[in-house]
Amino acid sequence: MVVEADLETKSSIILQRAYRRWKLRWNETLNILVLGIMYTRERAAVILQRWWRYAIKRRNANQCKRLN
Repeated sequence: MVVEADLETKSSIILQRAYRRWKLRWNETLNILVLGIMYTRERAAVILQRWWRYAIKRRNANQCKRLN
């Protein structure tokens, strides 16, 4: 004969395990998302730096043309 308290304990254990599995997967997903965002920001920073250097060189070249 199954006691009601035993059923509650077993279901509680099952729920706890399911929650832990979900939390672990969610943490992995979150870590992947954060790494992706960081990588994207780094790439964006590199692109912006290159553009900025190009813009400065272009501005300096235009100023030299005006002086000559």
